[in-house]
Amino acid sequence: MILAIGSSASVQVKSQRALKNHRPLSHNEKIARGNSLNMITTQPEGELKVYKRSGQTLDGNGGYVTPTTQSGECNIVYAPDGVTIYMQDPISGYKTGAWVEGSIDGNTITVPLGQELEYDSYYDAYVVLTFGTTYYYYDNGGKYIEVDDTGYEVATFTIDGNTISLNGSAGDVYAYGDDAYIATGLAGKWNDINSWSGDLDMHTVLTEVQSQPDDPDPTDVPTVISETPEGTLLTYYRSGGYIYHKFMETGITEFEDVMNVVIPLPRSPMAIG
Repeated sequence: MILAIGSSASVQVKSQRALKNHRPLSHNEKIARGNSLNMITTQPEGELKVYKRSGQTLDGNGGYVTPTTQSGECNIVYAPDGVTIYMQDPISGYKTGAWVEGSIDGNTITVPLGQELEYDSYYDAYVVLTFGTTYYYYDNGGKYIEVDDTGYEVATFTIDGNTISLNGSAGDVYAYGDDAYIATGLAGKWNDINSWSGDLDMHTVLTEVQSQPDDPDPTDVPTVISETPEGTLLTYYRSGGYIYHKFMETGITEFEDVMNVVIPLPRSPMAIG
């Protein structure tokens, strides 16, 4: 029996490493020795575009697997050759700043799997990009969850205007049998033991954040009269009330002040016509 579950549900379940022994790492610790393999830790040359994330994700860090929604942004650099792209933090749960390289052919982006996302000095191992399906199993009375990436060598995305969508992901975060999650998507795994790292994205859609012009059109700026016009100046007493919103507080208050009005001088008969 397959049962859809809500986004607030979570299941206590272990992975061989991430769920049982997970610990937060500093940014420097994560990217240390990144150059000893192929991890890209500096922004590549090219045009940077920023995309807003949407979609679903499984968060398996800290001893529980919890379905939730993707959030935040993803940076993509388009290289000058018009073919190569670089995607920063391709999995929403990994914010290490690492870049992965891909290529564009028509409206398809292809990203080879196995690229490094994070280095953990405690295990002397890397989290690498993969694509696969989560599954669970029992071992000596304990429940474990892993990701099967058999047969996958690349992840692909489809470009449609200002959006980029992950191809091939499946599932809506289902519980299968004894509360285990069955979902297919972009994930991370440890390169030394091939164990799920604890994050998997599915149904990912990246929508470009349109930038605003640095120099607004001068014609769009309203004219401000800073000097008192010529004419007869009259001062009026006024009172009333207004609604205010300040420092997270909204209310209504009364006011009393004055308002100046200038009556223009009559135009000379010689100026008419």
